Amino acid sequence: MIEAVAEGHSTLMEIASVIGCSRSTTHRLVSTLVQAGYLRSTSSANGQSFILGSRLVEMGFLARDQLPVVTLARDHLTALGAKTCDTVHLGIREGVEVLYLDKIPGNAGWKCARVSANVCLLPRQGLAKH
Repeated sequence: MIEAVAEGHSTLMEIASVIGCSRSTTHRLVSTLVQAGYLRSTSSANGQSFILGSRLVEMGFLARDQLPVVTLARDHLTALGAKTCDTVHLGIREGVEVLYLDKIPGNAGWKCARVSANVCLLPRQGLAKH
């Protein structure tokens, strides 16, 4: 159900069709996810629709923090950032994408946008060049 909403299916009927449940069952499941914060209910000219909820963001950060590589690499990232005065990113490769897990801001003259728990195509990233 969450994946259906993430793919852009926002109405109760669309979600029910994608997950293969009746409208009443889908309504019950969606209501439970809204109460838990995994989905958010919105109103529009077309009626009620659903978007991903903020609890998913929180869960994503918890999942990231539970990866041992984040904890193990933190001191090394901090030391590298202090030595180079540059921004240091920690990322893991997933196919042709890189998932950014952590960032140590640098002290250089320019600042780049905060990147954390973000997925980007690998060939476009500086991480792919090293």
